[in-house]
Amino acid sequence: MAAPKSKLEKFLEDTVVFLGPDREILKDHALAPRDEREERVMREHKDPHQISRVRAKLDVILLEGLCKVALAPRCGAKPLQLM
Repeated sequence: MAAPKSKLEKFLEDTVVFLGPDREILKDHALAPRDEREERVMREHKDPHQISRVRAKLDVILLEGLCKVALAPRCGAKPLQLM
């Protein structure tokens, strides 16, 4: 009879690490076409200050994501190669 697995062994066995970027996504760097909802939002929201605030918040979200990618090697995941 095999010994019961430790929580760490079970975690390592059950957890899928990030193995790298999706090759299909990497082949296409173009923006996807806007859907109807996006078109409606673009028509309805004309305030440049509000748009600027949204862009700034999106920039922060993306930068946080890049920071997490930089820390990925410490988490057992394969990091993205940015350059």
